[in-house]
Amino acid sequence: MILVLDTTDPQTLRFGISINGLRIKKSEAHHPKKDERLDATALLLRFLKKHTTGNDLSGVIVRDAAGTFSGVRLGILLTNALALSENIPVTAVKISGTPSLTQLLHKGAVVLKRSTAGVYLIPRYHKAPNISKSKVRRMPQRIRHQR
Repeated sequence: MILVLDTTDPQTLRFGISINGLRIKKSEAHHPKKDERLDATALLLRFLKKHTTGNDLSGVIVRDAAGTFSGVRLGILLTNALALSENIPVTAVKISGTPSLTQLLHKGAVVLKRSTAGVYLIPRYHKAPNISKSKVRRMPQRIRHQR
């Protein structure tokens, strides 16, 4: 089984499972409120418990580099946690627009076949993070003495 994740949309968390092929068999979309987004791990674990048994996962594909800073970071975090705990290969897929989970699966499956367990992902962002305004350091004004 291959797990496909898309957490880049701030309004929707999408999970899908591919069983024996390149079709998504089971999928779920969650529309969490701002505070519920923090429970993405619980939503993913509930999805996996519902649709897998034991160590069924053979890999994880995650969408990367398009979307919010927090969404991309969340997807990579969940993917790396699964890779570490299950010792499975992972890959990130960069697709613009709003791809379906099947499109992510098709693009990622080719790379996933060449991936090995023990390799972890680093998030790629489409622009620099805009977390807070940069602080401008003011230089003290010199006081000029009159002669």
